[in-house]
Amino acid sequence: MKYKAVIFDLDGTLLDTSIDLNNAVNKALNEHGFEGISVAETISYLGNGFRVLIKKSIKKEVSETVVDKVAESFKVNYRKCFKDQTYIYDGILNLLLKLNEKGIKIAINTNKKQDYAEELVKDRFKNIKFEYVYGEDISYPKKPDPFILNKLVSDLGLLKSEVLFVGDSEVDLKTAYNAEVDSCFVSWGYRSYDQIKDIKHNYVVDNALNLENIIL
Repeated sequence: MKYKAVIFDLDGTLLDTSIDLNNAVNKALNEHGFEGISVAETISYLGNGFRVLIKKSIKKEVSETVVDKVAESFKVNYRKCFKDQTYIYDGILNLLLKLNEKGIKIAINTNKKQDYAEELVKDRFKNIKFEYVYGEDISYPKKPDPFILNKLVSDLGLLKSEVLFVGDSEVDLKTAYNAEVDSCFVSWGYRSYDQIKDIKHNYVVDNALNLENIIL
């Protein structure tokens, strides 16, 4: 096997979180007098953390103070609903179980807030062993900065050539490129292939079985 570890993005790669995110965004926007947005719009704004999501969702030039207030409302609302309609993509659970069985280490590098990432992983992947779950935290930079991916490679005690990064967005592919590790784009997530085709990547897969074949 070429790869001894696989690092996954979370939203749009392992879990579809779009409906819960959209509901929380719209409640926050409405509470501050802004119009709601569609699920498709929410998806298009994902990838760079909660605050960027809120800033884009407002769709108007507003002060940073207003963005902060809407973002705080979003956090309150998302805390109430973030497990309601979030589900695992088809075939992912079986894939992760096989990777565990084969001794291939797995971890997560996401721009989702650390506490949400940890809780969702614990709740949705009860029987899966992840070596590490890294989410957004003020103590280190977000993707596409390669800091966490580089840290994971080091902590796992592996060479970069032994690690595959799997994600669904331009942010993920740029992260892998910046860290100089192989990358795989999954087409079932929040971006289409046309949106990322010009960004360097090693593989494209349309389902979990295709991904399993690359890894195993």
